[in-house]
Amino acid sequence: MSPGKISGRVGPDGVGRIKKSIMEIESVPLGDCEAFASDKRNVWSAESC
Repeated sequence: MSPGKISGRVGPDGVGRIKKSIMEIESVPLGDCEAFASDKRNVWSAESC
């Protein structure tokens, strides 16, 4: 991160996308390996970590 003003492109749309991504990651099933591996969001969640 760099000091300075936040770009207008990040504004409400960017914040909304970030919040949606966090909610998606938090809802990935972690109960067992099979459920985790079969979830369609697994690839995207793993990439974010």
